[in-house]
Amino acid sequence: MRTLASILRADRDLVATAAMSLVYSASLAMLTITLPLLALAAHYSRPLIGVLTALSAVTQLASRLGSAKAMRRVTDRNVVAGACFTIAVSALVLVWSHQVILFVIAELIQGLARGMFWTGTQAHVVRSRRKAVGRLATVNFVSSFGLLAGPPIAGVLSARSFATALWVAAALGLTSAVMAATLMSRLDVFATPSSGPRQKVWSYPGVRVGCWAGTTAGAWRGLVGSYIPVALRAASESSTLVGIMVGVANGASLVGTASMGVIGSRRTRTTFAAGVLAAGAGVALTGITAHQAVLVAAFIALSGIGAGMLQTLGPATAATAVEMDRRGDAVAVAGSFRAGALFVSPLGTAALLDVASLPAALLIAGALLGLPVLSAARSKDWQSKPEVRKSSDDRLPANPKR
Repeated sequence: MRTLASILRADRDLVATAAMSLVYSASLAMLTITLPLLALAAHYSRPLIGVLTALSAVTQLASRLGSAKAMRRVTDRNVVAGACFTIAVSALVLVWSHQVILFVIAELIQGLARGMFWTGTQAHVVRSRRKAVGRLATVNFVSSFGLLAGPPIAGVLSARSFATALWVAAALGLTSAVMAATLMSRLDVFATPSSGPRQKVWSYPGVRVGCWAGTTAGAWRGLVGSYIPVALRAASESSTLVGIMVGVANGASLVGTASMGVIGSRRTRTTFAAGVLAAGAGVALTGITAHQAVLVAAFIALSGIGAGMLQTLGPATAATAVEMDRRGDAVAVAGSFRAGALFVSPLGTAALLDVASLPAALLIAGALLGLPVLSAARSKDWQSKPEVRKSSDDRLPANPKR
């Protein structure tokens, strides 16, 4: 991509952030596939696996909101470095034992890391004078290669030794922590909001759009990390093939993210609707075709493209709708909806298993993923963004400290 290459040459910090995100994402993707496979090997029930996966969203929701406040006291790159270190800890917790309590601890720690990482990284990226959509698309595009490579690697390593897969994931997490602390630009902490009455972040139309986009993208990610691998294993697919299929989902997400770099901020309503419908339909059809690898690959790819579009559109639309000194808050609010959906989707699917088969549960979940498309018909959520006031963060140094 010529456009991507030109952006990277012109922005050294963007290169460093994207490279660090690539390594972190590979670690996270390995854990996304290793943990449910390990739980299955430990003979945990399917509903319990859904509950365990949902636990990570609890701390992710809290850490997303907490990270916005933390970035008014410490730099965003320190928040990111801490998140990378934390993801490594979540992998090491399960190296020595597979007891349920350690699974709970590992999932809670992983959620903390995910919330800190994505809030810190996205807030760091959108502080530039350059367009937020293009910069976020670049970081998401590059990091998607880590999401693409992680599951197949985890699948192969897990087939031999779960401990090896966990050690490799931890090593990648520690590497990304060093990269964040040493390579990302050191920007000032976010300014404290000015006193006096101000419009609530949620009331901005662009923030609402970002929240709805995050809802579908988060629910999709929650199912890819829980019941989609379980459905494939229930269809007697091998761990290696499960890893490949999750890799296909992440690869398709990469395509969706790359498309946002081309589309930019144009045709936002159409892009949003297409992304939501693709993500929902793909999930709905994956469960009922789990025994047919070719169809599964096609439908999981469809859902990944939609989710990839939404995961870039959401935070970018939210961030650019508000004042510069509130962009961290906007990213955190949109991210909290993503984290909430990440929690609800596996937990809700687990509840559906009491009254429906796993394919039927995924069909219902996919239909629910598509519901945010109804917001595209609400004109007030697609008004032009209000004029926003500039803050001290608009005057970032041309050559920030490293």
